[in-house]
Amino acid sequence: MKLKNLVLAFFTILTVGFCLTSCSSSPVASENKIKTDLETSNGFLAANEKIDQVVINKRQTISSQKKDTVWCTIDTDDTLIAYQRPVILTYDLYDKDGWILDNVVPDPSSQGVETPLKGVDTTSLASSLTGVNVNLNNEEWYITPDIIGNISVDKQDTNLDQKIDKITATVSLDSDVETAQGQLVLNYKFDNGWKLDSLTGNNDFTATYKPNAELKVSNDDLIAILIQKDIPFSNGATQQTISMSTDEITNFTIENDTSSQKGTVQTYDCSFLITKPNVTFNTKAQIIYTYNKIGGWSVNNITATPTVNSVNLVGDWTGESPSGPCKLIINIQKVAADGSITAIFNFSALPINPDEPSGSFKMNGGIDLNTLQIVLKAGEWIEQPDNWGTSDMNGCLYVDDSEIKSIDGYPFDIKQ
Repeated sequence: MKLKNLVLAFFTILTVGFCLTSCSSSPVASENKIKTDLETSNGFLAANEKIDQVVINKRQTISSQKKDTVWCTIDTDDTLIAYQRPVILTYDLYDKDGWILDNVVPDPSSQGVETPLKGVDTTSLASSLTGVNVNLNNEEWYITPDIIGNISVDKQDTNLDQKIDKITATVSLDSDVETAQGQLVLNYKFDNGWKLDSLTGNNDFTATYKPNAELKVSNDDLIAILIQKDIPFSNGATQQTISMSTDEITNFTIENDTSSQKGTVQTYDCSFLITKPNVTFNTKAQIIYTYNKIGGWSVNNITATPTVNSVNLVGDWTGESPSGPCKLIINIQKVAADGSITAIFNFSALPINPDEPSGSFKMNGGIDLNTLQIVLKAGEWIEQPDNWGTSDMNGCLYVDDSEIKSIDGYPFDIKQ
């Protein structure tokens, strides 16, 4: 019985020893296994990249910890670029499955090397154009992937030894409204991939409108838009709006016609005269059209800025004053180019107040051509009733109504 137990113990020890010896001496990952493991490892190889060679530089195998660390240089290529990628691989030993790849990291002690196998291809060329500005009709187009149309390589000079590539290409760009085309000369340098180093020709692009997308407007079209808008004329203490009609607008000129946002915004800068009975305005206006695929062109914004060119106030301005009450006639005799005014203030009785005396006195003052505010100072009497004094006038000309209303002081409301 003792002999049987001794024999059993001997074979048990022999079996365990054999297993330990077998496990610890299991062959470490070979270059072929490393290649296979990396090819099946998620995220190691990029699309279209394949491994050409695996070179083991050094390794550290710790059997007691069942760990194998391998320093390798992996040669790969993706048909465009050859890569030498120094990496560190860590393998763990499993009793059943043997050495299993656990981790792959770049080797910080070595630099990878990239070598071009061929020049820039069309896909890379298109990608490198993203962010480039080209000029069309005094507008910059910022190139994004969605507007790049066709790219035709006209000439390509590639020097793989010097890692440079020069491409002459005809590039077409596309927006909702316009198609642009020009020829670019692009110089590339290879530094961890082909990088655009410089380009010329981006100022020589021309644009043409797509069929049915061109905005065609005439002077009459723009005037028809403008007369729908009242122009604000607000300065100082007065505020008013000025209407326009077709027959009041003359000397209409489009001074500037510009496009922006790849032709989808069209801006017209215009100048014209507005002639009212008492004032002629020099007017600057801007009309902005915008385009969308569904509705086409529409007016987005209208602004207009009038400045007084000349005034015509000569004649009688008639009204009533609640002071009295009495009838007023302000006879404006002269308006100088600088806005100076000479006038005569006349007052007389109204049927509701027949006992009101009549009288008149001279006035001098002026009109502020920036605000249309009128200030007249009383002068000497022409006909003075007993115990009557003169009054100054402070008012504003309201253009659309041909009316001068008091602002403060002596109340009046007179029309021509």
